[in-house]
Amino acid sequence: MGGGPGSQTMDIISGVSVSLERGKDRMDAAASAQADIARFYDSIETVMVSEWMVRHNFPVWLAAACSFFQLSVSILIAQDGCSAEVGRRATGTMTGTRVAGCMGECIVYDTAMAASADARVKGLEASAASLVFASWVDNLYTVAPSPTQAITNMRVLEEKLSQNWRLVSRRAARCSQAHAEGGCVRSKWRVEIYE
Repeated sequence: MGGGPGSQTMDIISGVSVSLERGKDRMDAAASAQADIARFYDSIETVMVSEWMVRHNFPVWLAAACSFFQLSVSILIAQDGCSAEVGRRATGTMTGTRVAGCMGECIVYDTAMAASADARVKGLEASAASLVFASWVDNLYTVAPSPTQAITNMRVLEEKLSQNWRLVSRRAARCSQAHAEGGCVRSKWRVEIYE
């Protein structure tokens, strides 16, 4: 999972790229799929995340403080002499805060773990482990032995995201990628949008 201290977007992309290249070495037995969670930080239900934190042995005071910090702040919008206060809300986090980032990481971690346990999910076998899911904040990735399996993996991930957190992916951001020419040395990749 990316998005933590010291990590960069390239950490995730590099891993997916290396997995695809390795698959090319094994007769095109690799593909990836990706998706993006729609309106992620605006749609986080902070109380649900705090309940998840308590179930996973975080201190109750910490879970309560996270929700309180996100929900109790009043925001004043002012422009050209006019102002309006945005009152308290039950959904959404303050994008860019460390607490929002940690809450988002809880959601993505929980979703990836739930999807990984599903029998329909198959990862790409590496020498020491099976590679399945990666993420950078709200950008989700999977690698698999075929384009069909990569799309299946992503659909299972999206299903768990919807069931467990009431979040969905953006349709326009869904795509899969696989090598286009069997056994060819040139790097030609086929990218397709999936529904």
